Amino acid sequence: MGVSRVSQLADNIATIDLRLSPGHLAALDAAGRPDLPMLYGLFGGDLRRQVVFGGASVLAR
Repeated sequence: MGVSRVSQLADNIATIDLRLSPGHLAALDAAGRPDLPMLYGLFGGDLRRQVVFGGASVLAR
């Protein structure tokens, strides 16, 4: 765990019981979500389907 004192070990072990609410998890997800560069944003959704699949819907079986 990389501790140098027993108190640090106790603190690290105590965090195992940490529980985050759905709101906290959503906030962490939003904060950690990378901003896509401009060009990547152009290839989402319908445009990607048109470019990659010629506009066809491809479904897994």
